[in-house]
Amino acid sequence: MPLFDRMGRRVELTLAGLQLLSYADKLLDMAEEAKRAVQNDGHPAGTLTVSAPEALLAYRLPELLRRFQSQYPAIHLSLKASESCAIGAGGIILAPNVDIAFRLDVPLQASHLAVDCLRREPLLLTVSPQHPLVGKKNVSARTIGQHQLLLTDRACSYRALFERT
Repeated sequence: MPLFDRMGRRVELTLAGLQLLSYADKLLDMAEEAKRAVQNDGHPAGTLTVSAPEALLAYRLPELLRRFQSQYPAIHLSLKASESCAIGAGGIILAPNVDIAFRLDVPLQASHLAVDCLRREPLLLTVSPQHPLVGKKNVSARTIGQHQLLLTDRACSYRALFERT
């Protein structure tokens, strides 16, 4: 089956070539993982796939991942940006091939997963210096509701936390 089309000086993948490419990528990843697994000299090795919302990947996890990588250099970290774990009919399910998932949400109860609350994330409401709420120590939800709000998308964990609060 032809995998490439030659168009003058250009070469493009055919439909079959595009389909084969994803399998070739997976095979190369597996070959690299297998090589790491047998060259570990008794140290932990392999691939650890971490899923987390982009905000955590960008702001909270870099230092933790750097320390993990220096302690376990034979482990290849694979990072996947996500909204959070999905909630299925049978409870919480992880995305396929994810070993550990970080979430920005209320702690969940899932008997088939090991779940730990690592920290509470502060939720802040910010306003311009001229806003009528500036300087108030306590502000009720009713008072906040009387003002125009700029909110994140409904799928965002921060939005859900804000609405619950």
